[in-house]
Amino acid sequence: MNSGRLQRRGRLLLGAFGVSAALGAPAAADGWSVAGSLSQSFEGDTNLTLDPNDDDGAFGSTTSLGLRFSSETSRTSFVISPGVTARLFTESSSSDNPTSISPRLSSRIDHRVGAFDIGGGFIFDVRPTAFSELNDLELGAPDLEVIDQDATQISFRADAAIGYQIDSGNRFNIGPNFSIIRYTDDSDALSPSTTFGVSGGYSHQLNSRLALTAGLGARYVDTDGTPSSKDVLVDTNVGVRGQISDRFTLDGAIGLSFQNSRDSASGSDNGIGFTTDVDAAYAIRDDLSLSLVASRGIEPSASGGLETRTFVGASVSHLINTRESVDFNFGYSSQDDFAGFTGDTDDSQFQTGFGYSLSVTPEIAARIGYAFRWVPSGRDEAMSHKLTLSFSGDRVFQP
Repeated sequence: MNSGRLQRRGRLLLGAFGVSAALGAPAAADGWSVAGSLSQSFEGDTNLTLDPNDDDGAFGSTTSLGLRFSSETSRTSFVISPGVTARLFTESSSSDNPTSISPRLSSRIDHRVGAFDIGGGFIFDVRPTAFSELNDLELGAPDLEVIDQDATQISFRADAAIGYQIDSGNRFNIGPNFSIIRYTDDSDALSPSTTFGVSGGYSHQLNSRLALTAGLGARYVDTDGTPSSKDVLVDTNVGVRGQISDRFTLDGAIGLSFQNSRDSASGSDNGIGFTTDVDAAYAIRDDLSLSLVASRGIEPSASGGLETRTFVGASVSHLINTRESVDFNFGYSSQDDFAGFTGDTDDSQFQTGFGYSLSVTPEIAARIGYAFRWVPSGRDEAMSHKLTLSFSGDRVFQP
């Protein structure tokens, strides 16, 4: 399972604690560093868009280039990371070869003043809805039913937080967050949204390894579509994070989301939903590990209104030697209209696969992988087989 899935965190509680975690350890040394990354992958997919009527394969090429400029002092950390991803697909039965270029820019600054931690950051992202997330089952991907729309998604997300260390075992965080998502004019089936929110979190350190957490937040989501909607959500959760034993780590929370929605077509409505976010890892042996990720949350839908998104993923990784490793993974995701504790789960997808990774040099890595994807019959059954070969490299230009 790729690193993006294993880095998933809760939108309320775990996000609020991110600033304190980043500032928890002083930088090792002052000064600037510049690093670059380049990756290239080639793939063949028997059914790229998971169309139940598609029997023709597609071949793709993806190139990603990124830079990271960072400055570290004993009290302040600053990072800015520009990047771009280019994708090309060639379908065996069509003269149309879809291409996309997706720029991305992110930045974050954290500063410590006495017992206070102050931080904030943003992510600016431009990507086509077509093909951009087909290979990512992680929470937050565009809706499966509109994935093929010929449109560009432009998003900007920002957050800030202030953390206060009450004493050696207790910490409090609070901060605002904002996001705006827009689509190009040819995306009639997609609905732009604007979100304003505030969240707070509290953690109590039980011992050197384990902490109890609690969170509370509120969001206002304005979706401009047909119909349009204005939603107010209040989220609350409790959780635990830390190292349960020498081999077992856990970071998770469970909670409830209360919603009041005003829809231009159906009027006002209220609902309640269950939310969870779990990231666990267990080292069976020094060379064999098991990871589990589970998420369930309520977010604005690309096609308008709110929806419940669920993701469950697991992976097993085996380190053959210092240069080689193999892994097996499984994932399930679903998206359905938010309707309290229950809802339709026809819009779901399963994926399983395995991969082999090789460190060619300390800076260059290669990987070959296979993935099987399946959409069950509830949304017109479809499946695909995918083979991927990729190369990646990282280089620090200035120590």
